[in-house]
Amino acid sequence: MKEIKWKSTQKIQKKITESKEQKYYKVDLGIQKVEPKKIVALSRPIDDRKLERLRKSVKDDGWTDINPQTILLWKLPNGDLIVDGEGNHRAYYSRTEEVKEIKAEVSLIIDLSKLTKNQQEGVINSNCAYLIARNNYINSEGESEDKEKMDLMVEAEKERNRFLKSLSLI
Repeated sequence: MKEIKWKSTQKIQKKITESKEQKYYKVDLGIQKVEPKKIVALSRPIDDRKLERLRKSVKDDGWTDINPQTILLWKLPNGDLIVDGEGNHRAYYSRTEEVKEIKAEVSLIIDLSKLTKNQQEGVINSNCAYLIARNNYINSEGESEDKEKMDLMVEAEKERNRFLKSLSLI
């Protein structure tokens, strides 16, 4: 197996978050299926004891996607994935052991400078509509209101994702 030259998540994130042009926009996509071979950066050094426990667990139980919401990844504009804090060891293991696909909590990083003004507004507006609908659902009271607000949130998420797909961002 070819040795992987891991990059530093912090260095990549710093470049994005400290961009003077403020050209990057983050959209939280939720739990997504991803290919570990696209993971290029880790958030911290690997602890050999934790990695050994993970190896034993996978040997005993196979790869399980338990708690994919605790594997936090950023999907960069070039398609690469970086670990954003949690899930470092599972990301490392799945990449080095050539696991074909895992589930993880993914945030899409969009380079707005590559989009037209209308596309930029569409990305931001569709994401804001989803975030407002999600917040309304979280703050709703009562079963009938919950169902209605959840339906609105799901529709807003679908609309946002349709727009992102139309731009080939997801």
